[in-house]
Amino acid sequence: MVENLRCTLKRSVIAPGAAFSAVCDGKFKRNRISVNLVLPLEEQTVSENAVVPFVLKRGKNFKELNLKLSEMYGADLYAEAGSFGKYQTLSLSLTGISDRFALGGEKLSEMSAQLLAELLFEPNIACGSFGEKDVEIEKNNLIKAIEAEINEKRSYALGRCKSLIFAGEPYGIKKYGTVELAEKITAKSAAEAYARIIKNAAIEIMFVGDGDAEGVKRVFEEKLRLVERRPIEMGYESRTAPEREALELTEEMEINQGKLVMAWRTNDSDSKEKRVAIQMMNAVFGMTPFSKLFVNVREKQSLCYYCAARFDKKTNVLMVDSGIEFENVEKAKAGIIAQLEDMKKGNFSEEDIEHAKLYMKNAYRSVGDSLGGLEAWYLSQILCGESSSPEEETAFIDGVTKEEMVKAAESFTLDAVYFLKGKDVTGDE
Repeated sequence: MVENLRCTLKRSVIAPGAAFSAVCDGKFKRNRISVNLVLPLEEQTVSENAVVPFVLKRGKNFKELNLKLSEMYGADLYAEAGSFGKYQTLSLSLTGISDRFALGGEKLSEMSAQLLAELLFEPNIACGSFGEKDVEIEKNNLIKAIEAEINEKRSYALGRCKSLIFAGEPYGIKKYGTVELAEKITAKSAAEAYARIIKNAAIEIMFVGDGDAEGVKRVFEEKLRLVERRPIEMGYESRTAPEREALELTEEMEINQGKLVMAWRTNDSDSKEKRVAIQMMNAVFGMTPFSKLFVNVREKQSLCYYCAARFDKKTNVLMVDSGIEFENVEKAKAGIIAQLEDMKKGNFSEEDIEHAKLYMKNAYRSVGDSLGGLEAWYLSQILCGESSSPEEETAFIDGVTKEEMVKAAESFTLDAVYFLKGKDVTGDE
């Protein structure tokens, strides 16, 4: 069964620095095609780069573009800028109904690919500049998105802790950059960023769904033959965390609820088996509703409103974030540390392990329930230099032992503590 499912991911290089991947499943009634441009995260270019996919999404004529999408049975067009490890990802994607449901027999998959290729390779650039109005609109949207981050205090605190941990490293750069950098964007500088991106980015084209993947592939093969490129070479190694004393930072803001973020580092995740053992350890420690953090720190000790852990395999960092009363900060720190120490001592049961295995398996099974879930899974695999299906990942779970989970916990060292506390004058969260 695993081998058959594994074959559903078909991947091939279609041009220098450009690959096409298809995951075909007849259970879907829609298709999703995405073009992902991958390039190094750099502080000075991140905001200029981030605005580009949103400007491209507007096309040469916004009204005509929307009419075309309507004619394609209401296809949905998306743009996004994100980050993955030390790379920035810029994406254009289109979701529409499968060819077999087209009333007139239209080849909707190829039409979608043609439209995406047109938006990507035939932008609204004249005299070395994008349209002033388009750039101004998307520039303002970008600034609003950056400014909005501070209003979501949980995300803000996580971001500040990452900035502390990854100071001077690309991993700490925010996906949209800063307001100061975004304000400098012009129609000309955005066009220059576009030219640089098209020339240098690695391109990952994904097709997920039920349709003519080969037809989509041909469209992009033909377009890429006409583009002069010098793409980057992708590196798949995880970050090596530096040995140091734990960093600490406390900041103040007009808030009613404190935000505590604690981070641990490891350099012992150099194999699939070790990474799965870390994920299993984390499921018992703080990733699930039955985890030690939730049951003990949140429920029994009532030290926080929420408390959750997440592990990033690209940075080898385990982060725990919680919402707490200001006066409970030291108790919350001690409580969280105590639960990880319990993991290191093996103070968890076989029942805990079985619950974690069931949770992880269900999570992997649910990946295939949506086009977006499958695309995100396989794109993440590709950017890590891997190709495991969710089913193959599930197979590793059964082999994880308690001893391996204890060893995984033992590999973590406290790296940073960030606390966002309130000022004397309170305000809305």
